[in-house]
Amino acid sequence: FKGIGVQNLGPFRERQYLNLQVRSSRPIILVKALNGSGKTTLLTCLQVALYGAKALGNSRSSDYEQLIRGMHRQDATGPARVDLDIRIETDGERDEVTVSREWTLSGNKLSERLSVHRDGSQDFQLCEDWDEYLDNILPAELVQLFLFDGEKIEALANPKTLPDMLRRATEAFLGIG
Repeated sequence: FKGIGVQNLGPFRERQYLNLQVRSSRPIILVKALNGSGKTTLLTCLQVALYGAKALGNSRSSDYEQLIRGMHRQDATGPARVDLDIRIETDGERDEVTVSREWTLSGNKLSERLSVHRDGSQDFQLCEDWDEYLDNILPAELVQLFLFDGEKIEALANPKTLPDMLRRATEAFLGIG
């Protein structure tokens, strides 16, 4: 992850950008802030930017729509948007990718637009194949083990929920999920 821009979602009005680049001497990003300042919104935006509705697991599309509607600022002028800048290294190749999801509310209708830019240019083919492309790199089930907040730590420590979470992650990792 290189950085994330969030606009008109949760406490973020207008565009806010957070640099997420790490160094070898500091390989972890910790975000500390007061309650209600947007920590969980940032994690949700990271996952939603990458996976869209798949970020919620096997939930219904109405759950995803409810999540986006719930995060969308009522006082927003313009669309809600997440831009995620990432560096993807596969087979010795390095790509600078920006994944953007934008949501507009028109009456009762919520519309989503996904765009993917590779090395500064819009890549329509990668956008069309994004779900499959990303699943080959980091299946949605595994992201739960890498991006978490205090609530997720509690779920990971809960002996009732941990086995199912690890089973799904292991199956995804092995390609048998």
